[in-house]
This record gives sequence, C-alpha cells and structure tokens, in this order.
Amino acid sequence: MKNRVQIQNIVTDQQPSYVKESYSDFIQLLKDYYKSLEFSGGPTNILNNINDYTKLENISELVYYTELSSDINLNTKTISVNNTDGFPIKNGLIKIDDEIIFYDSKTKTEFLGCKRGFSGITGYAKDDFNFSTSFRKSHLSNAVVYNLNSLFLFELYKKFKSQYAPGFEEIDFYNELNEKILVSRIKDFYSSKGTDRSFEILFNIVWGVDSKIIKPRDFLIQASDADFRVTRKIVVQAFEGDPLMLAGRTLFEDINGIEQSAFATIITSEIVISENIKYYSLTLDYNPDIEFFNFTVHSKTKVTDNAVAGQTYLDVDSTLGFPDSGTIQFEDNGVLRSVEYNGKNDNQFFNIILPVSINSGTDILDNKFAYSFDDDGNLIKVRIRGVLGDINFDREDTYFYEPGDNVNITSLGKESDKKIHSTWFLNTSPEYTVKSLFKVTEKLNGISQYRIETFDDNIFRAGDKFTLTSSTGEVFSSSVISFSNTKIFDINITQTLDLNKKYIIKRNISKPEFLFDSYLNVFSSNV
Repeated sequence: MKNRVQIQNIVTDQQPSYVKESYSDFIQLLKDYYKSLEFSGGPTNILNNINDYTKLENISELVYYTELSSDINLNTKTISVNNTDGFPIKNGLIKIDDEIIFYDSKTKTEFLGCKRGFSGITGYAKDDFNFSTSFRKSHLSNAVVYNLNSLFLFELYKKFKSQYAPGFEEIDFYNELNEKILVSRIKDFYSSKGTDRSFEILFNIVWGVDSKIIKPRDFLIQASDADFRVTRKIVVQAFEGDPLMLAGRTLFEDINGIEQSAFATIITSEIVISENIKYYSLTLDYNPDIEFFNFTVHSKTKVTDNAVAGQTYLDVDSTLGFPDSGTIQFEDNGVLRSVEYNGKNDNQFFNIILPVSINSGTDILDNKFAYSFDDDGNLIKVRIRGVLGDINFDREDTYFYEPGDNVNITSLGKESDKKIHSTWFLNTSPEYTVKSLFKVTEKLNGISQYRIETFDDNIFRAGDKFTLTSSTGEVFSSSVISFSNTKIFDINITQTLDLNKKYIIKRNISKPEFLFDSYLNVFSSNV
C-alpha cells in the first residue's frame, strides 16, 4: 500500500493551543479514533488505497489466525504467539476468545503494547457488520488468535471469488496451491466445464488429488449393431454354492478378505470336465481400460509325503504362489480344514500344527476365493484356477497353422540338454507308471528283491525312497537298492507283490538323517 500521512499523526497539531493544553484527554481520544480508522484493513486505509485493494494479488493470501504459545492473564501487555506473519506491522486488532485486543507493534512471535478489553468490528453480515465491546479475560495456551484486520479484506476477496470463480465462494482451496494464480486462471476450469479435464481440475484444487473419471454411460446395456464383444475367460472350481448361477452377475475378489481388488460382469457360466474333475468356465465382459479386472490365480499344490496329526511341517510339490506366511486349507473326509503356517521353502510349509493326518496326494489350497451373490443374497464362492493363455510360436516352423485353428498340447515343457537337467540328481517327487515287475529273489530274512521297469526314463538312484501304489489301492514303501539304466531299477521290500496288478511308483523327497541334530531331519535335502 502507498505510504500516506496519517491523520492520527497530525491531528494534535491541527488543534488550538488552548485545547492541547486544557483537553489532553480529548486530543488522545481524537488520536485513538483516527488510529482505529487507519489500521491496515480499516475504513480510511481502504478508501485511501482502494486501487491497491482491488488487486487480487494483495488480498488472495490473507492470514486469518495464529495460536497462543503461552497463557496470558488480565494484565498481560505482551502476547506470545506461534507466528505473527500476515498480521499488520503496527496498530493491529486481534481477537482471543471473546476479548478484542489492540496492539502497537509486533515481532516475529509477539504482539507488543497491547490494550486489553478493546472494541471493534468482529464480523460482517449481508448488509451490515457486527460491532462488539469486550472486557479483559485470561486465556490459555493454544487459544486461537484471530486477525480482525483481515475481516473486511476477506469479504472483499469473497467478492472477487464470486466474480472470478462463482460457486467457490465458501470453499477453501487445497492449502498448497497459490490462490492468487488459481483464481485469476479459474477460467480454464469453466472453459472445460463438463469435460473430464474439468473434474480433474476440481479434485486438484479442492483436495489436491488426481482423479480418474469412469462414466456410467460407458457401461450401460444398449442396443448395438456390432456382432462382437471383448471378453475374457477364467476357469474356476466350486467352493460354495452353484457357479452355474453366476451368469449375469458380478464376480468380486478381495485382498486379504478386506479391500476389493477385482470385479467383472459374468456373461456365461459353463461346466468343463477335465480328468474327471468338474470345473466351470466363466466368460467375463472385459474392458482393458478398467484397472479392476486383475483377477489372480488361487494357488494349489499337493502333499508329497504322508503327514501325521501334530506334525509341524508339511511336504508339498511346490509352494510357488503361496505367501511366506498365511493360511492353507485341505479337505478331510468332506470337512474343509484351515491351518496357519509361518515360513516355507520351495516345497515345504513350516511352523504348523496339523489337526489330523494327511495322505500323500491331498490337495493343498490357499485361503483365497472369488465370490458373488444369488437372488436371495447367498454367497457363491469359487476358486480361480490357472489356464493356458496366449501362445507364442515361430511362424516359420508352423506352415500349416492359421489363426483360430485348434491345437493339442502334448507336453508342458521341452527336452533340455543343459547339464543341470541331464547330469544333476534332482530332489523332486515324480510318479511313473510301471511297465513290468518281476521277482528277482525270494525272501531272505523277510526281504524280497523285485525289478521294476517304467515306461518313461526315471530319476531313481540307489538309496532313493519310494511309494508303490497298486491298482487296487495297496500302498508299499521301501528304498531302491540299485539301478541298471534310466528305466530299470531294483528294490527290496518285505511284502509280497501281486505281479498281475498294475502299479504306480513315486519317488519320495530325500531328507537328511542327523543323529544329534535330529530337528534338521524334517527339511528337504539336496534341493
């Protein structure tokens, strides 16, 4: 604001000498009267500097309040606050609780020369103002200290906002924005009003966050001449309820059972039988622009070695896809049981307590599912299974195939000549169908020797433990004593085997055999 001679500083010299000599109180009254008009934001100050007050940059970033940094009593004349920035340098008016206080000057954190129990304007109505008289009071630390000098300027700024930004008069902008630039450029918002850009601007200036606009009209069912739609299919297993009832409903998936992570509309639901197991193929209406289509495959593995009740670890085919700790589930005579674990390696779960015994081959599931609701509000739960998606192939080697042709998968993987696959003894648990079985020697000390040949090359070596299962369900366990080639090996066993039955043999996971540190014997070895 422009520096002008203030009446309060010259009013004494304008009075006759006899008034100055005989009526000093009257002179002081005049000085205080003009002082109350000429403070920053006061009526005379505004009239004398109206051209400056009409500039948006001078009134857009006003300070309305601070806080007491210590208690004050009835006689305190120096008031300590957190910060005095934005308050008038001198002759300012503040309000604490119901008391109005006038101060002569200020420092960075103090108001000096305070006159307590003052009177002044404390607010503005539509066509009037509120003038209040106050009395001295004590005030506690952290009480709000209002800047009464900014009241009229704030009303003036609201007038500017109503002109430049109608609709935002009573709305506080995001505190990190430069308001004087924002209000002066708010025309960008109104010029784009109704567009996606206008909503992005609105959320940024009010809340300081980015927004993504999803229009319901883009997802309405409407008549169309198109003969195609973008869909995705997933394969699921029933967990609770009938998945055939899912057609026309929305499928949901949560993170940790709390935060919704994926959802999509189900177009059709069909039964698919694979290896005598019932699955359901769900066709989902797919929109690649929606981030909530990210369904996850629910992990599944199998037990590779019998486990007894109370056991603290569990051998499985693979723990890939399971978190480092959590809950696993399995069926026990039709009852779904849940077991918590805390720790794993590639093919074992640790720190568990099995409530019942589990046989080799039992399915182990993670504690996840996708869900929807039927007409009565009942839950329908399914587990999402992994399926083969897009295939990458070399067109130079596929002369006779065209896009859309059906293909049969003969093997998941390919032969490898890497040393790790051709020479290493891998600690895995594959199953082989027995091609032939005959007895080499009769029982000696209760033990008979049998020779086994498998259809495929096997990885059995001397000392490997195995589980032999007959076509009628008998289970035998022992170890390999020698091998002749990649398909033939000999075993010792105490039982008599029926050579007329068919057999499947499975290699068991190897484990160490410590005498003194026996607690290590539960871990898989040579992995």
